[in-house]
Amino acid sequence: MIFTPKNRKKVKLDIKIGNESIQESKEIKFLGVIIDNKLNFSSHFNKVYDKVKKGLNGLIMVKNQLSQSAKLNVYHSLIHSHLDYCAMIWIANISKKQLKMLKVIQKKAIRIVFGTKYNAHTGGLFQSSGITKVENIFERDSLLMTFKYQNKSLPKAIIELYDNSLYANNILTRHQTSCILRPKKELRNGDLMYEIIDNWNRIGKNLREEKYYKEFKITLKSLQNKYFKCDKMNCYICLHQ
Repeated sequence: MIFTPKNRKKVKLDIKIGNESIQESKEIKFLGVIIDNKLNFSSHFNKVYDKVKKGLNGLIMVKNQLSQSAKLNVYHSLIHSHLDYCAMIWIANISKKQLKMLKVIQKKAIRIVFGTKYNAHTGGLFQSSGITKVENIFERDSLLMTFKYQNKSLPKAIIELYDNSLYANNILTRHQTSCILRPKKELRNGDLMYEIIDNWNRIGKNLREEKYYKEFKITLKSLQNKYFKCDKMNCYICLHQ
C-alpha cells in the first residue's frame, strides 16, 4: 500500500521479492480495522455502519420481549462495541455526514432500550445509562490516554509519540498536570496528535489537575453526559411525551 500526501503526485513503485512483483493494495485489514490508502477510513465506516444497523434491527425485533437491562446488554454487544472499537484511529477521520449517520442509529437504539417515543429527547437517556455519545468517543479516549501519559503508564512507543509531538520544555511531569500542552509547530489541525493535544488543552484546569485515573474517568463521563433540560418554548416533543 502506498500513502500519498494530498496535492502530491503518486509515486509508482515496482517492489519485488525475487522475481515476483508485489501487487499494490488500496486497503488492508489490520486487527479488525480497514485501513485505506487515503486514510479517510470510508471502507471501515461502511463496515461499522452495516454492523450497527444490523444490531439496531436485532434490537427492534426483541424490544417487546426483553427487559430494559437485557436490551441494554444487546445494545452494548451489537452496537456500541463496534462504535467503540479502535475509535481513536478512525472516528476522527470520517466525514460529518458519516458521523451524523452513526449518531442517528445510536439515538434510535437508546430510545428502544428505554422504551420512549421515536422522537424523544435522548440527553437524559445518555446521562442515566452512562453511555458515551458517538461524537464524544474520540475526545474521551484521547483524554484518558493523555492522563495516562502524564503518569508514564503507557507503552514506551506511545510515550515517545507524545514526547516527539511536544516542545521539550513542555513535556509533563506529575507536578505539571494542569499545564497547557504546546504541540510542535509541524503539527496542524486535523493531525491525530494535534487533535489529541488540543482536546487536553480545552478541558478545564480542575479536571487536568485530577490525581487519580478512576476519578478522572468518572468526572469526564459526568461532564460529557451532563444533560441540560430542553429550554425550547412550547417544545412539541416535551408537550407530547
